[in-house]
Amino acid sequence: MSNTPSNVATNPESKSIGSPKQEPTPVPSNKKRPWLWFKRRWRNILEQNLWGFQPIYDPVYMIALFYSMFLILLPIGIGMYFTSLRSFIVVAEQRYDDKCRQTPNNNTAPYCNTTFTITVPFDMNPPIYMYYKLYNFHQNHRLYTKSRYDRQLTGDATITVSDLSDCGNRLYYDDKLTTIDQVYMPCGVVAWSMFNDTFILSDVRNNVICNGPNPDGKNCTKSGISKAYNDLFKRGSLGRNYTTEYRNEPGHFLPDVIDEDFKVWMLTSPYPDPKKLYRIINVPMPAGVYVVFVEQKWPLASDVTKSIVLSTGNWLGGPNLIFSILNMAVGGSAFIVGTLFLFAFLTKYIVNTVRKE
Repeated sequence: MSNTPSNVATNPESKSIGSPKQEPTPVPSNKKRPWLWFKRRWRNILEQNLWGFQPIYDPVYMIALFYSMFLILLPIGIGMYFTSLRSFIVVAEQRYDDKCRQTPNNNTAPYCNTTFTITVPFDMNPPIYMYYKLYNFHQNHRLYTKSRYDRQLTGDATITVSDLSDCGNRLYYDDKLTTIDQVYMPCGVVAWSMFNDTFILSDVRNNVICNGPNPDGKNCTKSGISKAYNDLFKRGSLGRNYTTEYRNEPGHFLPDVIDEDFKVWMLTSPYPDPKKLYRIINVPMPAGVYVVFVEQKWPLASDVTKSIVLSTGNWLGGPNLIFSILNMAVGGSAFIVGTLFLFAFLTKYIVNTVRKE
């Protein structure tokens, strides 16, 4: 007879039949293996799991966001739409460069004087904005807009000649004396090409309404045409400006950097037909014919034309149907998307509630 069962029963160290149970391998602690702590720390950097702002796209927050956009944009769009429909903007425009066309000349000042009439179709109430408009004058050309240095316009005296390299051939008064004291203030083609025609607007009885070169501040004002940019332009001590005119260009004076006409011009237009604010008229102008005396000093290329524009405005600046329609479209789209999110959220919430019950 085999004695295996008795041996198993009498053997206190044997607890089960078969192979003995294997003990789990102990996990080494950080005290015995300190490099594990270093490895875990660097894993966040290697896997790009650094802390950062990570918005949680919770359905409740997203629904609230879309409905907020709807409540803000749709009323604004509706208000702008009806304001544009009810606003009555009067615009009168007249081309004048064909009355007297001058060409640049290095020996004499390239200008001519002329008088023309402009017809106002309806009564215009103040404020009336007087603009000059240049057709086919691409002020947004890359090389043109680059030819300036804004730090010089802010009066920064720490700049050097090398900083003004973008000004190109409109940098020094004398090319033989290339020192910091001989630079134009302001330098660059943008400042050199500043529009300098002057206008005097009067009625048919020769009563002056707006004297552009010398506005009186009552009937016509120059203050405020560049209000948002007044703090950006300051006179500096850079360059002593041995002359007030550009070299070999009699009658072409350097602009004053704090002049509001200069500030308006330096804000380059993104359109091929820039329209710049010239003066603000503070008296009413009944419908009729008005006389404009213009002293043309700004030379033209063969394909550029000049016009004068009289226009009224409103709190929107004028009719703006496109912007109002865009506001209504975005607000309506936000309402639709928010409603779809709300429907999906409530459907899922109800289904989960029924399953739990």
